[in-house]
Formats: sequence, structure tokens, C-alpha cells
Amino acid sequence: MGNELILEHLGILVTTSCNLNCRNCADLIPRRASHHYELKHIISDMSIVLENVDYIKEILVIGGETLLYPRLPEILDFCKSQEKIGKIIITTNGAFVPDEKLLNRFRENEVLIRVSGYPEYVTPDRKKVLQKYRDSSLEVEDLETMQWYDIGDFKKRYRTEKQLKNVFCTCIMKNCVTLSQEGKIFFCSRQLAAAETMFYPSPLVHEFVDVRTENNLREKLREFYSLPYITTCDYCDGISCE
Repeated sequence: MGNELILEHLGILVTTSCNLNCRNCADLIPRRASHHYELKHIISDMSIVLENVDYIKEILVIGGETLLYPRLPEILDFCKSQEKIGKIIITTNGAFVPDEKLLNRFRENEVLIRVSGYPEYVTPDRKKVLQKYRDSSLEVEDLETMQWYDIGDFKKRYRTEKQLKNVFCTCIMKNCVTLSQEGKIFFCSRQLAAAETMFYPSPLVHEFVDVRTENNLREKLREFYSLPYITTCDYCDGISCE
């Protein structure tokens, strides 16, 4: 039992396309190229991860706007077929109503729909969308009361090591571990954005996990989860759980 490797959470980033244009987007989506990730690469990377862990308690399929990903049903089918995967969650901004075909696939795969709490002037059809999910007998999390935080721009803060450790250990975003299009696992969306853009320095090689090239992935994941902080914390204000 002591050698088990159980992941509490793993996000799968499937698209950077979004139908919103949030000014201070934590993922820097408006500043990044808009594209859908290759299904075959997502499935391949996920298969490698599953071979090296004992269980993943929850998979969160995210974007951009997740529902814009054209092969979303196939991602859900794959996740549902895996014995090592527990809960399947989708985050959507609630800006448009899904069609019946997609709703059926959500129901078949027992997906939890998490609807972001944007105000009505941003997502005027949000209440209609929520009701549509509920009428379709889907499990829904309404994030209407969740408070939005600005994690700041991506300029360097020049923090000390002690300050970096404090930002990292108190930040709830470090629990948003996500698999990128290049088969790399990062702690949070800001760290992933650092790797995929040139706005600020990329993470150091020991601060992420490359599932495609790592020879001992199981051990590398253990080392990853034991890091005291990441250098990207010097380009972010974090979201403190204090």
C-alpha cells in the first residue's frame, strides 16, 4: 500500500479556443494561439500516465472553453473506459447551450458538469444552460458564488526563496495539475502558459514531468509532487488558501 501512487486530480487541456476574451485570464488564453489539441496525442499521453499510476481520483477536461473541442465525446469515452479513473469532470463557462447529442454523451459517461460563475452580462444564457443540464439528469456544480481572483500580470516579482515557498504552499492552484498538448504535466495553468508562450521564462526541467520521454515516470511523479516551489511562482500572485 505504501508504494501506491494515487493522483488526486489531473486536468487534460484539450483546446485553447474560447468564446470569451477575459482581460486578466489566469491561463493567458487571449494571448495564446487558438487551436485544438490532437486527440491521438491526448489519448497516448493519458495511456502512459495510467500505466504508471495506481489510480486518478478525478479527471478534469478543460480549455479554453471545453465544449468547443470537437472530439470531446471521444475523450470522455476513453476516460470512462479506464478502471483507474474515478470522476470525470468538465468545466464550461456556461456561455452557450449544448445540443442533445452532446448531453447524451455526458449522461452516458456520468460526467459532472462544472459551470463557471460569470455574471449575466458576460454569459446571458447561463441560467438557461444550467437548467438544460439539470433537465437532462446530469450532475451539475454551479460556481455562481465562487469569487474571482486576479493572480496578477506575468512580470517578475523578485521574491526570495522563502517567499516563493510561501506562495507555492498556500496556493490552491498547485492542486490544478494539468497535462499539456506536449505530454508535459504542470502544477497549474500559469506554469503551463509559461511553457507554451514567450511572455516569461519557461519552467525549469525538474519542475514538470514529460510523460513521453521520462524513463522512470512513477518516480519522477513522486519527485514532482515533493517540490517545495516552482520558479513560475515569481511571475504570479497565486490564490492563497490562507
